[in-house]
Amino acid sequence: MGFWFFMFAMVAIIPLTMIIIGVIFYNRAPKNINFIFGYRTDLSMKNEKTWKFAHHLLGKIWMITGSILLPIMCIPIFCNKSQCGYYWNFRRYFSLNFYLSFSAFYRPCRKSA
Repeated sequence: MGFWFFMFAMVAIIPLTMIIIGVIFYNRAPKNINFIFGYRTDLSMKNEKTWKFAHHLLGKIWMITGSILLPIMCIPIFCNKSQCGYYWNFRRYFSLNFYLSFSAFYRPCRKSA
């Protein structure tokens, strides 16, 4: 039982982290453009307007995708406890999330600049 609780916690930690960081970025972006913390790309660091827009949009995308990924990644733990191939599902959904979030971000941010 302890193993499956541990597996659930490890699988759920990434979507929950995405939701928490998404809420933080959606509500308040880092005040100053910096090279340490925040969504740092050439386009988002262009000026203050694009910095705030990028964090607001990326926060929204991460909240939505984290909320979608949480049940997708946790349901297999409760359905099939005989296989431990969750790591590969985790990698697949995590990679898909980053691709979708960055591709969904680029066009609106470019129009905002």
